[in-house]
Amino acid sequence: MDEAERIQVPGANARRFSLSCSPVRQPDGQVFLLELVTDVTERERLQARLTEAERLAAAGELAAGVAHEIRNPLAAIVNATSLLGVEETLSGEERAHTLGVVKKEARRLNRILSDFLIFARPREPKRLVGDIREIVDHVGALIREDPGRAHDVELSVRVDPAVPSFPFDADQITQVVWNIALNGVEAMDGCGRLSIAVGLSEAQVAIAISDTGRGMPTEELRRVFEPFYSKKPAGTGLGLTIARRIVAAHGGRIEIESTPGHGACFTILLPLGGQDDDGDHSRRR
Repeated sequence: MDEAERIQVPGANARRFSLSCSPVRQPDGQVFLLELVTDVTERERLQARLTEAERLAAAGELAAGVAHEIRNPLAAIVNATSLLGVEETLSGEERAHTLGVVKKEARRLNRILSDFLIFARPREPKRLVGDIREIVDHVGALIREDPGRAHDVELSVRVDPAVPSFPFDADQITQVVWNIALNGVEAMDGCGRLSIAVGLSEAQVAIAISDTGRGMPTEELRRVFEPFYSKKPAGTGLGLTIARRIVAAHGGRIEIESTPGHGACFTILLPLGGQDDDGDHSRRR
């Protein structure tokens, strides 16, 4: 033996033992084996119970978040339908406004449930070799074509020519880039400078999305990926949570830099390696 070895050994009555063997060289050149055996049964049982408790706590927190997000639109719909129940007291304009409230809150409720289903049952990415330029150009076009949100936004999209094609799920990465870019637009209240820059960082593709908005304090930075945490009045708080999960499923990560009053920069890091569903990198979208 050149290095220490550790193995798990099953014992009687469902007990578990950890056996470690380490070579110990003596001054005269002889080598002895130092063997240590530890009963890890209770430790593993405690770890399993702790994992289960954490899972139940997370499920409870998630259920509370869903209930909180659903309660507001449901209350608005109930109030509106109560008014419609005595429609003889409503003018035509008031009736139309009340119906509009019902439709708006129903759409909001549908959006909350749709985001929750995506969060609860994430789809495995279908990686196909593609050009990331198509993704950022498409998101840039969506922003330019949305004057209601980005009426005074100066948009810059730059892609390093050295960035090669690589395998990724185009639909999912489009969703990630769009969600982060839209957050940047909303942080600037539709007026400012949004930059999407794509380059290489070692063996990764780096998609940096920066804005000149209000920025985020440290406490908000720590919580920005938490489910149902949102500073937007109509936000579900799941957009960035879903984005991080998608990027993690691609083997990547999202980094954030932000200072209050000086905007924010989200950097999506995706590995260049990986395989598509057929193990063939030659196919393109």
